[in-house]
Amino acid sequence: MPALEVMDLVHRALLWTAGGFDSHGAELRNDPIEVRVRWEYSSRETQAADNSNKALTSQVKVDRAIPEGATMWRGTLDQWNVAQPLGADDPPLMAVVAYDEVASLCGRFTERWVTLAKRHDALPAGN
Repeated sequence: MPALEVMDLVHRALLWTAGGFDSHGAELRNDPIEVRVRWEYSSRETQAADNSNKALTSQVKVDRAIPEGATMWRGTLDQWNVAQPLGADDPPLMAVVAYDEVASLCGRFTERWVTLAKRHDALPAGN
């Protein structure tokens, strides 16, 4: 039986973490990995530090620590390979804008959540 904190992770998502920068300063991404998640769509507006509004569109329970700035996509690696290039009916690429983890009272379990916002750009070339 899976651990209590990951029992309800019934969806799959792809995760790209930052891989640094190339010699021209362009962003690099590591190869995608498939992670277990529970994806909950939501929509709310929040104000960024530069006073612009951001629409946060998903709350996702995850099975590991995920750094802010990572990119996620709801689906499996097989679905990603079929969906290229992404069409209007495909889930959008999402950027991780917040990470939160909460330990249980006894300290044995940890729930991890990320907040995602829709990316309006494509993944860096080569990914």
